[in-house]
Amino acid sequence: MMQKLAHKNLGLLAISLVMSVTLLAQATSQTYTTAGTHTFTVPTGYSADVTIQAWGAGGGGGGDWGTRAAGGGGGAYAAKTVTLSAGNYTVIVGNGGAGAIRPNIIGGSAAQNGGNSTFNGTMVVANGGQYGTVETGGAGGAASTGTGYTSFKGGNGGNTSSLFANGSGGGGSAWATANGNNGGNSKLADGGEGGTGEGAGGEGGSFADVPGSGYTPGGGGGGKNVGNGTSGSGAAGRVVVTVNSSLSANFGTIQAYVKGNQAVLHFTTLNESNNDYFNIQASKDGVNFETLTTVQSKHIDGNASNNTDYTVSVDLNGKFALGISLAALLGIGLFGFNRKRKAVLFTVMVLGMVSFIVSSCNKNTDANTINAEGKTYIRIQQVDKNGASSYSKVITLTKE
Repeated sequence: MMQKLAHKNLGLLAISLVMSVTLLAQATSQTYTTAGTHTFTVPTGYSADVTIQAWGAGGGGGGDWGTRAAGGGGGAYAAKTVTLSAGNYTVIVGNGGAGAIRPNIIGGSAAQNGGNSTFNGTMVVANGGQYGTVETGGAGGAASTGTGYTSFKGGNGGNTSSLFANGSGGGGSAWATANGNNGGNSKLADGGEGGTGEGAGGEGGSFADVPGSGYTPGGGGGGKNVGNGTSGSGAAGRVVVTVNSSLSANFGTIQAYVKGNQAVLHFTTLNESNNDYFNIQASKDGVNFETLTTVQSKHIDGNASNNTDYTVSVDLNGKFALGISLAALLGIGLFGFNRKRKAVLFTVMVLGMVSFIVSSCNKNTDANTINAEGKTYIRIQQVDKNGASSYSKVITLTKE
């Protein structure tokens, strides 16, 4: 509640803040599947909260010429929600690791690891799976860790046995909710099955079938059998950027202060698009917000390309201290029981006690709104003419 910004010992509290939060001029969700480097752009003057999901690429199946081969590992999954300011952000989709091609003869090549998929360097990293060898399957991509991460490990490639001539299956990439499954080990008659995941691993080669490559995103390649010269390749990774919330108004300076019994809020929009109104919301913990007041857009069509100034004042006593409500209730009580003086006296006493208690509680609440760290949080909910709402980033208000 807005009265939480007031305190009898605060006097005049002035806070000046600058934020730039607007509707991100991009698709709601953008998916990158082609291996290599891409760019995600937040236009100048814009910002948005986004969730970034990434899958690492799968490792290639291994082996030497004339030998069976183990499968490659599947790529990891990593996700994180962040607030992005204006600028260009580098997106890298990991390249699938190549399977071994006659590595021990002229013109051959060894198996390769799957590449990592990343967003803005180390902001989000999904590790690629490792390549397999002759008998040992490649390790699945390791799960990325850190504050705010959701992450899972890719499945390991299957192992082979010297007793068998067939290859093993590649590991499956991680799901968005679980680790990927390991590739199956080679069998007497058949190659190992690919592990399951968001991207499944390739099947191991046998005399009846060539080894399979991993499936996107991030499946590990299957290992070859003794009679085939090439193992399966790992699949490329994937990066998905989803815009969670944004504003269709671009804000300039915001000032919030309490003066006497009035709480005053000044803010400026630099532009507006299909805007209807703003809800000014406050919170003590930065999580649970309450609407203090509503401000209508000054533009009938909700559109503006230049600056618009807004000012709103709230009477703390009248709106939040319940003085008017109690006075009205007291009046009803007197009117309803004017023939019974004892009942009237009792009503007055009870309502007086309630008024005192409410007043005391409000003072305590006011004092506690600025918490032990001296912080109060505020955000603006923007509602467009279609009824859709979005939020500004949370602002920390501090005493001067």
